[in-house]
Amino acid sequence: MLSNRRYHAVAQKLDILPPEVLHKVLDDLPLLKILEVISVHNVPYVDSCVLSHPNYGRIFRTPQSLFILKQYFTLYVELCQRQQGPRSSGNPEIARLARNATQLVKELGKAPGYSDKILAEVKVEVFALLETYKPYMQALAQYSPQSIAGGMPDLSDPVALRHFWTHLDAAETSLNEAKSAQLLRIARLYAEYPGMLRHRLDDSQESRRLSDHHRIDALKISAQRMLKPQILRGKFVAKAIFSQQQFPVIPYDRHLKTFLKVIAKFPLDGPHPLADSAGRRTKAYTWPSEVICDIRNVLEGLAYVYPKATIEGVHIPTTLRTKHTRYSDAAYSASAGNNQPCFMGGFDDHSKKPKHLLYHLDNDRILPLEKREFAWLEAFLRACQYMREMDDAEWRAGMTVKQFWSIHTGDVPSNLELPKYAQW
Repeated sequence: MLSNRRYHAVAQKLDILPPEVLHKVLDDLPLLKILEVISVHNVPYVDSCVLSHPNYGRIFRTPQSLFILKQYFTLYVELCQRQQGPRSSGNPEIARLARNATQLVKELGKAPGYSDKILAEVKVEVFALLETYKPYMQALAQYSPQSIAGGMPDLSDPVALRHFWTHLDAAETSLNEAKSAQLLRIARLYAEYPGMLRHRLDDSQESRRLSDHHRIDALKISAQRMLKPQILRGKFVAKAIFSQQQFPVIPYDRHLKTFLKVIAKFPLDGPHPLADSAGRRTKAYTWPSEVICDIRNVLEGLAYVYPKATIEGVHIPTTLRTKHTRYSDAAYSASAGNNQPCFMGGFDDHSKKPKHLLYHLDNDRILPLEKREFAWLEAFLRACQYMREMDDAEWRAGMTVKQFWSIHTGDVPSNLELPKYAQW
């Protein structure tokens, strides 16, 4: 649907002019503007005057030829509007049609078929704009209300092209809405779990700021901008977030270390009669069923990042989530000295990807984040939040798990009383 119709005031007044006056007006207008007026505003009286015009009547000999051109040109105008941005005005721009009828007749020659040549010019522009979507068809197909797997239909069928474009536009709208919702979801995680999350490119293990309001505001702004069309503009919102396999935010390593210590001290399956490998005695604790479920989900996904997308027959290398934990990949599970449990930071380097994955990357870069990654992170944060409030479990004499958690993570609730030696 056209969102910005130019010349609206002019188009609504043209039908009050007598034909001979309107013919003189059409004499001074280039065909490009005339097509925009009759296609976008659809004033039948103007159509009849174009057909009866001395020069334009030579180009469009039948109402059918003008009707078919209007179908293609209306689609072209809609595509142009989706392209509007820093790189495009969003208005029709076909240099060869920016001429009046007299100039066009001289340029196109004396041979018949003027309208076919003009129609071919418009078809070329429509094809070029629709081809912009080609690298992203696999991603868009997942959000299209109807199948677009067959690709672009024959250019000779304007109705089929219109349906194809309608499904493409609806698919991009649904895709952008899903990504916008995910950005707001990340913002809520920052707000609900202050001091527990960091950007994965931030290798600092210190909470440098008193709040994450700046990150929350940036995510909200990106979520709003995400709702606008992007593929035709060639400018993607939050590309650094959605073009990667890894999740954009990760918890601090200190929360991972303390989380592992707590579940080692209070195993889900009850205390063990013998000490663990480090000589620590386990203790009994009755975990709530929902917390048990969260912890098990966390442990299940602690080794590897859940892949964002796959293509049938293409192997996507696995990505480590953590190192130096007993739940990590076997080659990276050793934990001693400086090799302490940690999350893997950084992003993928696309320049090192095999060539056969490049087409996949075009689709993958605009897909939403993996839902399982959201579920994993939220399970981890909920489990940590529960451990942070475990004042009904004793870590050792004179210290609760709640106090132990605050000492080791720096998360100090306002109502917490720390042991005297930990207050300094």
